Amino acid sequence: MYKEKMKSHCSIISLCVALIFLATIRISTATELAERHHPLTPLPKIQFTPALSYEQYGHEIGSIIRARNPNASKLIGGAAGITVLDAVSPKQWPLSKDCIQPSKGILLIHGLSDSPYSIRDLGNSLSQNCVLVRSVLLPGHSTVPGDLVEVSYQDWIDASSWAIGSFSGKVEKLVVVGFSTGATLAIDFAIRNQNREGKFVPVLARDSVGGSSESVTQIVGLVLLSPAIAINAPMTFMARWVDALGVAFSERLRWASIAEDIDTTKYESFPMNAAAQIHILTKRLGSMLDMKHPVPVPVFVVASEQDTTIDTRETIQFFHNRTDSKSEMLLYASQNVQMGDKRIEVRSSANAAENILSQSHISIPIKPDNVHYGKQGDYVNCLHYSDNTELTICLDRNNSAIQLGEITDENKAIGTLRRISWNPDYEYMMDRINQFISEL
Repeated sequence: MYKEKMKSHCSIISLCVALIFLATIRISTATELAERHHPLTPLPKIQFTPALSYEQYGHEIGSIIRARNPNASKLIGGAAGITVLDAVSPKQWPLSKDCIQPSKGILLIHGLSDSPYSIRDLGNSLSQNCVLVRSVLLPGHSTVPGDLVEVSYQDWIDASSWAIGSFSGKVEKLVVVGFSTGATLAIDFAIRNQNREGKFVPVLARDSVGGSSESVTQIVGLVLLSPAIAINAPMTFMARWVDALGVAFSERLRWASIAEDIDTTKYESFPMNAAAQIHILTKRLGSMLDMKHPVPVPVFVVASEQDTTIDTRETIQFFHNRTDSKSEMLLYASQNVQMGDKRIEVRSSANAAENILSQSHISIPIKPDNVHYGKQGDYVNCLHYSDNTELTICLDRNNSAIQLGEITDENKAIGTLRRISWNPDYEYMMDRINQFISEL
């Protein structure tokens, strides 16, 4: 009887917490589910076997995107731009003409609800120095937001682990560059693949039938942009239970946010399952870090103090406690802050002349001249406004009074705010990253 009462009480508490969670999530003006919010069951999945080549992978991914993404043939950036299919697909950058055999490789991993387009500028900048640069597409992305309803964090681990292994036999040294959730996956892989001495286990070359030969590729460093060490949403632990309620009672409950999904390279709608999976992934990482596991290679971290998506304080703590003396951090802050760690450089993220209040979570990897997210890009981020008047003002490109920055309460109080989607300090950041990589 006592156990039954406890179960009943727990159910009531869980339901109450779930309702509180639902009351706190952002609901946009578009509240009705559309075809894009429904996943294809079962989801088309790629078999990440050692025999799968990067070329085969790209071909299979392209077929899935063409079949599932209704915007695949559209252009971004105007007539001189590129197709959505090209923008959201994983990419291997061509080697420069004078580069015969690259000794170093770079893997780019995008973030949650993003696509490889969010890291495309990084690839363009990093592929100039005789390195083999590739990106990977995390399952559930680049098609329709509904495909995130059925995906799991293990799918992302499988894809990123395979992509890391795809460099074996191609280069001697590998650097993994991750943005947001991509950074979480990079750290997760690094910690899981170290030996008892705390050294990185080299990536093995594999033959066509899945066997392995001698170790040939060594991961020598990580670059972590807006890393999702901890999520800035304390109620995400309830997302899995709310999603379960949605399965039982209403599909609408399975969505934390439903939007128009105007952005053709990133999902605007966000399902509960995605929140649940990133919660599990960050908690998994936190458990490994709590076991005193350091990252076995030098890292370069870039973060914004004013980041509403991730908890930058946890990122700073991670950097202080779990990285080595060769690691570096670039912290963008809206005011002067003292970090007490000579490895951390603080850069101002404010520029009054351009109405820039701060960097945002999403702005870090994007160049100012990006045709989609840049200063004159064809997309602006005003998702934080549901009131039609505020939204109209935010979308007005000719309004010189618009403020740019992260969507904090302090920034919104200053005036109409557009979430900044490009990095005003991109060139300096890339100079620092290139220098870091060259010294590894």
